[in-house]
Amino acid sequence: MAKKLVFSFLFSNFLAIMFVLFFPARSAGSNIEFLLLLNSVFVFIVLACAAFFYYAFWVYGAKQSDRREGSISHGVVDGNSWFLIVLPILGIALLAYDRIYLRGVNYSQSLRAARYEWLASEGGSVFGVIGNLLVPLGYVGIFFVFKYYSHISRARSALVVASSLVAVFGHAFLNGGRSNILLYFLMVYIAFCISGKRLKLSSVFSKLGLFASILIIISVFYVASVTYSSATIGDVSVNELLKLAIWEMYGEPDEEFFSVSHSSLVYVFLYFALYLFHGQWTTQIIYGLMSHPGFHSIVSAPTVFLDKLGYIDLGMQKRAFSDTGVFISLPGAIYYDFGWIGVVLGSSLLGFIFGLSLAYLKNNYWRGTLGLLLVVSVASVLLLSPMLPVYGFSYFSFIIFSFLFLAILNLIFYRKTIFL
Repeated sequence: MAKKLVFSFLFSNFLAIMFVLFFPARSAGSNIEFLLLLNSVFVFIVLACAAFFYYAFWVYGAKQSDRREGSISHGVVDGNSWFLIVLPILGIALLAYDRIYLRGVNYSQSLRAARYEWLASEGGSVFGVIGNLLVPLGYVGIFFVFKYYSHISRARSALVVASSLVAVFGHAFLNGGRSNILLYFLMVYIAFCISGKRLKLSSVFSKLGLFASILIIISVFYVASVTYSSATIGDVSVNELLKLAIWEMYGEPDEEFFSVSHSSLVYVFLYFALYLFHGQWTTQIIYGLMSHPGFHSIVSAPTVFLDKLGYIDLGMQKRAFSDTGVFISLPGAIYYDFGWIGVVLGSSLLGFIFGLSLAYLKNNYWRGTLGLLLVVSVASVLLLSPMLPVYGFSYFSFIIFSFLFLAILNLIFYRKTIFL
């Protein structure tokens, strides 16, 4: 389990560097030397501190493991699956009612056009609030199926998967966005990583092979639809859309590449890669900025709420990059806000938390909801660190809340804790 997460962290950083080296464009403020140094320092300190604290906590936890070792009840897990079948569907129904009937958003037009109409709409209702609280249980549902696949009946698994697909992809459709799909795959992957020896890939796909195929097909189709929708709004080709997106995301396109015609699928793939990894470009740009107004690394749903109440000032309107649409990698965001000292201290803190979470996975001590949230949170932050600070997605906070919500429902109805 620990090896999978460590390897995944390294691999995500490797993919980010491959993007910088081989994508047919470069940063408008190209400074690869700074980028490599910053990424290397971040990765090295995180892993060094994680290794130190992993062994420290593992030794202590191994001695205490007999005190609080939990077991998984088949009946409780199977019973909890009903929450993950019914509530996400109810949530997306309430959200659709709020968007379509109360706000009057026209979804017969292109997805991106509907998105901009929704963002410009006013109002909202209690239906939308409740829907936004219930839909994230769809992410928990897919995590639940992969984590506890051997404790849920095949029929119940299929229902949970169907519910999660309807809720998450339905929400992505209503938003006209892509971040929902990214977070969905993230939950699946983390569940796979932390399932350890109990979860064999062949076993999963023998049970969920149809689901895996449907998920991939729907995801590819949806991302392509959003891309073509953006091109339609701008009245441009996909080729031209990609070039415009490169400029918008602080890059400079390789004119030699774009002078030759390529398949539309190539442009869609590059557009998706650009969406994921353009934070590597903005990270290069920040080194040359004379001033750093506004924060990037501490922006999250709770801090934005505090900002609106006036308790803190994030400088949301003064940051160097757009607060929507354009990302900056986590190491870049920390450097932007706090400099090299902040990078060292922030990396050390993340390494400490990562080591603690790996030790948690290694032994049977601290097994429970809070430990699970610790693992999911730090794994999400590190796996997406080359792309963005994942907690900057407001819906990530809702997903974490949904894990707690499910645990509360479990305690109320079953008087038990689902142990990891």
